[in-house]
Amino acid sequence: MNLASAVTRVFVALMMVAPAVSAQSGYQILKQFPIEASDAAKAIVFDEETQRLFLPRSREVEVLDANTGVEVGKVSDMPVVQSLVLDPLDHLGMTANGDGSVTLFDVLSLEKRAKLPVQSETGFAYFDWNTNRLLAMGEQTAVIRPGDGKTIGSIALLGRPLAATDNLLGTIYVVISGRPSLAVINTSQLALKREMPVPGCRNPRTVAIDANHKHLFVGCDNHVLVVLDEDSGKRIKSLSLCAGVYTTVFDPGEDLIVNSCADGRVSFIQEISGMGFGSAGSVKTKEGSLGMAFDQRNQRIFVLGKENSSEATSERDPSSEGKQRSTQVVYLIGRPLQ
Repeated sequence: MNLASAVTRVFVALMMVAPAVSAQSGYQILKQFPIEASDAAKAIVFDEETQRLFLPRSREVEVLDANTGVEVGKVSDMPVVQSLVLDPLDHLGMTANGDGSVTLFDVLSLEKRAKLPVQSETGFAYFDWNTNRLLAMGEQTAVIRPGDGKTIGSIALLGRPLAATDNLLGTIYVVISGRPSLAVINTSQLALKREMPVPGCRNPRTVAIDANHKHLFVGCDNHVLVVLDEDSGKRIKSLSLCAGVYTTVFDPGEDLIVNSCADGRVSFIQEISGMGFGSAGSVKTKEGSLGMAFDQRNQRIFVLGKENSSEATSERDPSSEGKQRSTQVVYLIGRPLQ
């Protein structure tokens, strides 16, 4: 990528900001990475090995250095990208595309490996650690072997997947659009085992797991986080949640539940000895914030902030004058060095 392209595609301002702090968790905004593109990304994925951030856009995947926010490359000429997942064992990325296909690419070189047709439209991509398989999730979910890219089976679901998590033992819990329950998948048998109702939850949106205490955390449209027992499916507790939950992750090192919400907050809920729960504060970003990625090793959170549309100017790129550009920001949230 040449210098002109870098200036045109991404203007990165690495700035220290007035800290918005979660007093209990200690997290605060450390940096902001403004980025500019022809269309907005709605998801962000972190790769620990390369220390890169992957932002799927409609026709490409943009790749940033996670430490500086500078663009390091992109995967171009894509179909309409709907979702992205990384396979760290095989150094692969997989996009679920709007044309009923998936694209495999090399995470290191960013070269495309293959474009594979699947049986039905896929809107969500997932990697299963237990079987080392990629799942192109839709009403008919294709199970793909990363080594040769072959589809080795399929799993019938009951709707469009929105989010998923797994217990590392061959069970995946999937949020299905419009259903008040989780779909429970056995990846070894390639089968839908059952549905797990989520009491008190209107429109489940997100899911995460505490595999040690066997707790599932389901983020809901009615501003609650429902805690379920993984084995019995019984509701343990309903917790107050920020509005418009978009992503939920669990930090097993600190027993901390992290939620990013469209109301512009990243909220923290502390699990206490696997028995109780308490608020650990929140960090304010900006209303309309979207996806979130978590760097567990370095205790960093990356939140994709709301975009603002503007017309490109001749100074940025004379050839794009008058065209709409989308400006977003990636918030790097962490704990300051002592």
